[in-house]
Amino acid sequence: MARWAGSAPIPVFSSGRDRHRLHRGGNRQVNRALHSIGVVQVRLGEPAREFVRSREGAKGTKGAYRALKRHLVDVVYRAMVADQVVRGRAEVCLQPAT
Repeated sequence: MARWAGSAPIPVFSSGRDRHRLHRGGNRQVNRALHSIGVVQVRLGEPAREFVRSREGAKGTKGAYRALKRHLVDVVYRAMVADQVVRGRAEVCLQPAT
């Protein structure tokens, strides 16, 4: 899902350092939504602000926001999977007994 959303880190080998950039492909609308979610969470929520602060030293500001976006993809994916599991249980319960 991270690659589809355009937030999967891709290694950059042209520099002598260990760097990553975001995948430039993927669904631009989903990428923009994740960016907006991240910016609002950093602005209004302490957990996201701490997440970015903890990674700014090692990755820089842009790298910290990339890490936040990747973390948000993981959270959204886990929520989607959990929803699908619950929906699957509901469909089993709604099936007529034979």
